[in-house]
Amino acid sequence: MDIIDDDIYISDSEEERIPETRLKTGINLRELVQMDQPIVFQVQDTILEDTFDKEQADFYQNENLLKNIKLECHGGNDDNDDDEGSSISPFQKMALKMHNLTEDGSVKKKILRAGEGPQIPEGASVTVHYNAYLEFNEEPYDSTYMRGKPETFRLNAYQLIQGLEIGIATMKKKEKSQFLISPELAYKELGVPPRIPGNSELLIEVELISFLDDQAANLMDSESAKSQTFKDFYKAAQGNITGGNDAFTNNNIRLAIKKYNTALNILENRCKLSNDEEESKQRKLVVKVCVNLAVCYNKIGSSKQACVKCRNALYHDAKNAKALFNFGRALLMLGDYDEAHRRLTAALKLAPNDTSISEELKLLKEKKNKFQVSEKQMMQRMFSSKPAATKSNEKIETAKVSEHFYETVKKTLDDLMSSQNKVLTLPSGLTAQEEVCLRKEAEKRGMKVIVTSQGGANDITIAKKDDKE
Repeated sequence: MDIIDDDIYISDSEEERIPETRLKTGINLRELVQMDQPIVFQVQDTILEDTFDKEQADFYQNENLLKNIKLECHGGNDDNDDDEGSSISPFQKMALKMHNLTEDGSVKKKILRAGEGPQIPEGASVTVHYNAYLEFNEEPYDSTYMRGKPETFRLNAYQLIQGLEIGIATMKKKEKSQFLISPELAYKELGVPPRIPGNSELLIEVELISFLDDQAANLMDSESAKSQTFKDFYKAAQGNITGGNDAFTNNNIRLAIKKYNTALNILENRCKLSNDEEESKQRKLVVKVCVNLAVCYNKIGSSKQACVKCRNALYHDAKNAKALFNFGRALLMLGDYDEAHRRLTAALKLAPNDTSISEELKLLKEKKNKFQVSEKQMMQRMFSSKPAATKSNEKIETAKVSEHFYETVKKTLDDLMSSQNKVLTLPSGLTAQEEVCLRKEAEKRGMKVIVTSQGGANDITIAKKDDKE
């Protein structure tokens, strides 16, 4: 059996131990054990000393590396090892001493040194030192300590991996903590070759030096922005749009709205336009952002905000089918059926093959028909001479109206509250006392009563209050 191994070291007995050295040639172990006489390997002392001194110098030449080695990542430096602990991986062992920051445990935290003062506010600019480790490797793959300079990042600006964003957001000034981050909230299955393999769990040790709140960070940004060009601002806007798209895909609509509005603010208020080409690029991106915002606002039921963004988009591009479609959808939710029909029809002319527009027009027709039937029935109940049965003996103090009218008003308003319609328009013909009754019951339900005079008669519209109001 012939063995040649460059990593085999041979040394003398413990009584006369000399520094170890690497053998330059292989050893035939069969021949070695069959020899009758012992064999002695001799080397020159000067060579051994020189070799030892060089290896020692190479190992200790970087003092920073020694300070930042984390033996726990390799399963070492644990005085509490037991049978159970030895059967799990180093990161699993460390996780036992951490608490979850996310419900599924994708981000875990251990405080090494408590901080002081308030927790970091949303959108803050943070200055940190950190070491980042992979499992089974005690040396950091990235370290601000070894570079000798902390780094500054803006939270919620997609400058950090998601897991580290979650972790840093829980810290206080001067705090030092460890975060164990799953691949899903780090670099996922792709990794960052060759340093970070795919599906790598990360251990990141962070020291929070300082932070600036959102307002102060914006002020700092505005100072640095003086030297920035259109290209810089355009790229920043695109970055926020990408962040908004990611948030929307993950169904975080509120965050998507924040990202899109940040992009819109950059494009409309901070971009420095020097020529027609830059203006054209800016306008196209403004339209895109406004349409995205309209989609988000419609999704959370803020229809009025959606209308505002659609108008902005159409100001820059009057024939944008997506803006017209989302405008029509918002108006439909507000109960403005005629105007919604006009916008959706215009969108269909521009995009005749878009089935979503056709479906929205079909929905509009159904809602309008249903509303008209409901309105007709309500009017019949309201002006019917036959009194309706009532379980309530509640007194009407503010207006002298029939109990039948009073009960009909309450039922009509309750029906409006439970429906998706935003407004209800009543025909003229109510008496002053009936208008007072109607207004009182509407206000009880948080609704607004709008009275307009046309041709000597009062037209009454009841509207639900917008979520933002």
